[in-house]
Amino acid sequence: MPCLLLLIDLPPGVPYEPDGLTALGAWHNEAGTESANLASLTTGAVVEQHGIIAEWECRPDGVLPRRAPRSRLMIQPLWERLPDSLAVAWPWTTGSNSANKNATVISPDFMRIVASNACTPLPGHTSPRLLAKALEPLRFLPGKLDPDLLWQVGYGESLAESTMLAEALSAHAIATALLLKGPTSLAAVRLRFTMPPNTPTRLSEFVALLHRRYNEICIGWRHYCVIRTRPINATASHDSLWGNTPDDSRYANATTFSRALAKQMGLSLRFDDNEVLPDSHWQAVQNRYQVPKLLRPDVAPVIIKITSEVQTALKVLELRRLAAA
Repeated sequence: MPCLLLLIDLPPGVPYEPDGLTALGAWHNEAGTESANLASLTTGAVVEQHGIIAEWECRPDGVLPRRAPRSRLMIQPLWERLPDSLAVAWPWTTGSNSANKNATVISPDFMRIVASNACTPLPGHTSPRLLAKALEPLRFLPGKLDPDLLWQVGYGESLAESTMLAEALSAHAIATALLLKGPTSLAAVRLRFTMPPNTPTRLSEFVALLHRRYNEICIGWRHYCVIRTRPINATASHDSLWGNTPDDSRYANATTFSRALAKQMGLSLRFDDNEVLPDSHWQAVQNRYQVPKLLRPDVAPVIIKITSEVQTALKVLELRRLAAA
C-alpha cells in the first residue's frame, strides 16, 4: 500500500488537527535536538548514527548560510531505499544523486527563488536533474503573490512573508503535480509555515485546504502527518503524529515511528547501537559551525543563532554519550 508522509511546520499559536486522522503519538524536541530528530524521522537512525544536528550551515565567506547538503546525512533516507519514491522539500536533499534511480527528490532549495535563480533553478536541486526544467513553471515568485491571497492566509505583504508562502505553495504545487502522475511507494512532503500570521485561524483554514488536496489524490493510501509546532516563548518544538492506520500503535519518538513505517513498507532497518560515528565526525561538525572570521553585519544575527544552536546540540549529544558510557 502506498504511503504519504506529510510534515507541516506551523508557527506559535496556530491550531491544527488533520481531518480524518487519529492521534498516534507526540514527542518533545529539546533545544538543539529538532534537526537531529527530523533526521531520525528521515532515516530511522539515532543522531549518533546519522550525524545530523542542523538543517543549515555557515559558509566560510560569511555570507548567508546554506542548507546542509545530502552528503552530511550519513544514513540513507527512506525514499532512497524504496522503489518509485518521492521526496519534496525535505532537508538534506540538495545534491541528491541516489543510487535508487526510481526515486524522485526535489530539494527545498528548488523552491527558494532569489535573484540568482529567478529564471533557471540552480543545478543539484532535483533528482533526476532533467525534472528541473519541467517543474520550473510550478515555482511561485514571492513578488508576484496576490496581496489578497496573503491577507486570506493571514499574512501581510512583507518580502519575508511572501517568500515563505511562495516556497510552501511551490512545494505543494510540485508535490501534487508529481503525485497525480501515478502512485508511489512513499511520498514524503514538507510544507513550512514558520512566521506567525496576523490571523492564526486563517492560516489553519488554509493548511486544511492544502491538506484536503492530498486526501483527494492519495485515496486508499496509508496516510501519516507530523505537525511540528513551537509554543510561544519556548526554546524547543513539539511534534504530534497523526495517521489513518487501523491499529492502536503509539509512538514516543521520531526514531521508533520511522522504523515502524519502514517495516510496514517491507524495509528491514537494522542498526547496531554500538556502531556509531567516530569522534572525528563530531569534531568536523564542531569546526564547521564556528562563527566565520569574515562576517557581514546584516547576516551576523542569523549565523550567530545557527552556530549557537549547534553548540547547544553538541553539548546535549556529549552529555548523552557520557551518560551511556
